[in-house]
Amino acid sequence: MARLIVHLIEVEDRALDKKSACSSMWEFCTQRLKMSDGEASRRLNATRLVRRFPSVLGRIERGEIHLSALRQLRPYLDEENVDAVLDEAKGKTRRQLDEMTTATAGARVEPLSATGVLVQMTMTAEGYADLKRAKELLGHCIPDGDTVKVIERALRTPAKPGHIAAATRREVFARDGERCTYVDTEGRRCVCRTRIELDRIQPRARGGGDEASNLRARCRSHKLHAAEEIFGKEHVAARIRCRQQQWRKRGEDRTSMSSATLEQARRGLVHMGFAVSDVNKTLVALADRHRDAGAPPVPELLREAIAALT
Repeated sequence: MARLIVHLIEVEDRALDKKSACSSMWEFCTQRLKMSDGEASRRLNATRLVRRFPSVLGRIERGEIHLSALRQLRPYLDEENVDAVLDEAKGKTRRQLDEMTTATAGARVEPLSATGVLVQMTMTAEGYADLKRAKELLGHCIPDGDTVKVIERALRTPAKPGHIAAATRREVFARDGERCTYVDTEGRRCVCRTRIELDRIQPRARGGGDEASNLRARCRSHKLHAAEEIFGKEHVAARIRCRQQQWRKRGEDRTSMSSATLEQARRGLVHMGFAVSDVNKTLVALADRHRDAGAPPVPELLREAIAALT
C-alpha cells in the first residue's frame, strides 16, 4: 500500500494522469487503474496526507494506521498535532475515532443567520436540463454546483473588458461538444464535462487571438497541463502564487485586517477542503463588508466565510 501511494504521487508529479486523457487523479485511478470509488477516495486522501506529512507514509507501511482512519482524521490534522493524533488513533474503531475527533474539533460551527429570500418554483424539464448544463459549465467558478449561486450569477452576467465575446464562447462550446478536447497518444479523449474552460491554442502571451479557431474547450486540469508544457511548471506555479497574493492584498487594502489575519483564515479554510480560488474571493468580499466596522476576530471571520462558502 505504501508503494502504491508513492506511485500515485509520482504519477501526479509527472502529470501522467493528464497525459492519459484523464482530467484528474480520481479519473485516472477509477478508469486507468480500475479502482472502485471507495478505493480511489481512500488512496488519494492518503496521497494528499503523505504530501503534507511525509511521516504518514511510514505509519502506512508499518500498518499503524489504515486508510479509512486517515480519511476520517484528515480534517483534524495539522503540522503541530499530526504525530500525537495518529499515535492516539492506533487500534481505534470507527466509533472510537468519532468520539476522538469530536473532542478534538471542539464546538460545532453553525452558519450565521443572514437576510435572504425563499424562492420556490416549478421548472419545465427543458429548463431544468438547461440549469444542469449551466452547473456543469460554471463548475470552474462554482465547484459545488449550488443552484442559488448559479442562478444569481446568470442574473448578474457582468461584462468584463478583455473577455471573450459570448457569441464566440457559444460557438466554441457547441463545436467541441461542451467537453474537454484533450486526446492522448492512444487516441483517448478526456471525458470530463464539468469545469470546462476556454483555452487558447496559441497563448495570448505569444500573440494568440480570441477568434474561435484559436480556442478550444479544456477541463481545468488539462488547461493547466498545457500551460505547464509551454511555459514550464515553475513559471506557471509562480503566476498562480502571484495571483493568490493579489487576492490577499485586495482583501487587506479594503479593510483593517492584517495580512496575518487573512492568511490564518485562508489556511484554515483551505485545510477544510475549500478551493483556494473560492476562499480568496470570499475573503475579499468579507474584507469589503468589514471595511468600516473593523476587522472581526479570526473565529468570527471563519464562521462568516464558511457560511458564505456553504
